[in-house]
Amino acid sequence: MQARVLVVASGKGGTGKSTVAVFAAQALAQKGKKVLVIELAEQLRNVDCIAGVSEQTVFDVSDWLSGRCASDKAMVQSPWCENLFIMSAPYAYAALELEALPQKIQQLLEQFDFIVIDTPTGICPCFQKACEVGELVLLVLTPDQMTLRAGRAMTEWIYEKNCNTKVRLVLNRVRQTGAKLDLDGCIDTVAAQLIAVIGESRQIFSSLVQQQPLPVKSEVWKAFENLASRICGQEVPLLFC
Repeated sequence: MQARVLVVASGKGGTGKSTVAVFAAQALAQKGKKVLVIELAEQLRNVDCIAGVSEQTVFDVSDWLSGRCASDKAMVQSPWCENLFIMSAPYAYAALELEALPQKIQQLLEQFDFIVIDTPTGICPCFQKACEVGELVLLVLTPDQMTLRAGRAMTEWIYEKNCNTKVRLVLNRVRQTGAKLDLDGCIDTVAAQLIAVIGESRQIFSSLVQQQPLPVKSEVWKAFENLASRICGQEVPLLFC
């Protein structure tokens, strides 16, 4: 069975896109799936810190795409889960050879169950090329009008350019307030089916600072487990944590 390729994207910065990419990948890995996270960016590496592998990274995605190293040299095994592997972006700016991506991904399909591509914000060249190989885009947005509107622009571009690529909405950093979250309004604005609601959590902040995994008994981790289950086609409820 070939890997499913997921693209994690966002129309605006600050939505927690990379955090969702890593923790969703971890949740998939803990379901017994073999998962690779590829940080497809030309600079601003941060996935390695989120995943707790910042001290282990030697080669990066630019080395892999350019052929300077084999794929296994660019991957780092996560200390959190033996089935989770990370391929980081370059630390300093390095132009990525994006034209090589489809062929390079094709070579990895038999090795993994899921390949998760974390892309930079917006409709940038990295995002556009990732959509050529991805079957599902997870659009990570916060429930405010500006971010949702930017998400709608991305949805329209995806459906215009990539007819075979599906889009699912992940509402992230949702705060518990007295006002009821208008899920239908968010869905209508973005024009994408909702797959997860993940709350604003101090546990996520602590995890990022300490470069440690989320507590497995926490509500926010359960939200990521449910996201992984939905990606795998299981019917589980949305969680409002």
